[in-house]
Amino acid sequence: MKKLKTVSAGFARENLGKLLAQIKYFNSEIIIERKNKPAARLIPYKQTQTEKASAIDIAIEGKYDFRKSAGIAPGSIFQASTPPDTNNNPIISTSNE
Repeated sequence: MKKLKTVSAGFARENLGKLLAQIKYFNSEIIIERKNKPAARLIPYKQTQTEKASAIDIAIEGKYDFRKSAGIAPGSIFQASTPPDTNNNPIISTSNE
């Protein structure tokens, strides 16, 4: 049986990013201990078939609107801006004087 790596809660708090990278790239598990007793286990995330199907369905149906996540109001990208008012501008004259 393979021995799992164990770390203290304090070490995990200070090095969480490194631990997550190790779990992801090496597909390993880490036990977090508090007062020398196991308190939690960090394991790699595995997307379920249901989650995969949902993501594919959303992409296919076009339900995901990238503009919302970017903070852009729908339609604002393609709306034409209004032209400047040339009637009261002495430099730009539209009349034939």
